[in-house]
Amino acid sequence: MVYSKNTQKIHFIHIGKTGGTAVKYALQDYNATVLGCRYEIILHNHNFKLKDIPIGEKFFFFVREPIDRFISGFYSRKRQGRPKYDSPWSESEEKAFSYFDTPNTLAKALTSISPIKRKRAKNAMRNISHVNSSYWDWFENEKYFTKRKNDLFFVGRQSCLEIDFEVLKNKLGSENAKLPKSKIDAHKNPNNLDKYLTEESIKNLKKWLHKEYLFLKMCDNLYAK
Repeated sequence: MVYSKNTQKIHFIHIGKTGGTAVKYALQDYNATVLGCRYEIILHNHNFKLKDIPIGEKFFFFVREPIDRFISGFYSRKRQGRPKYDSPWSESEEKAFSYFDTPNTLAKALTSISPIKRKRAKNAMRNISHVNSSYWDWFENEKYFTKRKNDLFFVGRQSCLEIDFEVLKNKLGSENAKLPKSKIDAHKNPNNLDKYLTEESIKNLKKWLHKEYLFLKMCDNLYAK
């Protein structure tokens, strides 16, 4: 593919369960309009991290409220990524889902009076894919993330994906890009899931995910739309 000499590389860091599949779907054909493009958008999988991007090249990503991301990740793995994907459970995941059938039962068990239930819950939090991932897996640490602040192009929020995607595509100059309408293309969970959390479960999760909230605060400090 041939780009203008003034074209700048810009990378999408795909953090799990933050709306990234929908964003990639919308931008997958953007580079088809080659000549005159200001940016060469490079869409990556979950394994690609900030440290893989050369200093000076731009990047963008989307984030999600940590408890919402936990719930989404729990159910995504419970259905093994289906129907869009087919990613079988690991042995540890199979055990976890035999003990916990909803996000609430898992989160509540983190402070169970039973040592066995607490251990099972902690193992589940550490072994269920998506649930066990941290924002910092993609951005190293506070020092490194801050060091790369000049390369930060955009931070979007899954909670207002449609609005923030409009902002992003205008910044990119890709006015014709559209988010998918299909839940399968967007890799969304079904609507009829039990997302209820008790106050105890919410408290447990906020404690467990405290580093995730620190990351979101950093994003607010480093990037302002």
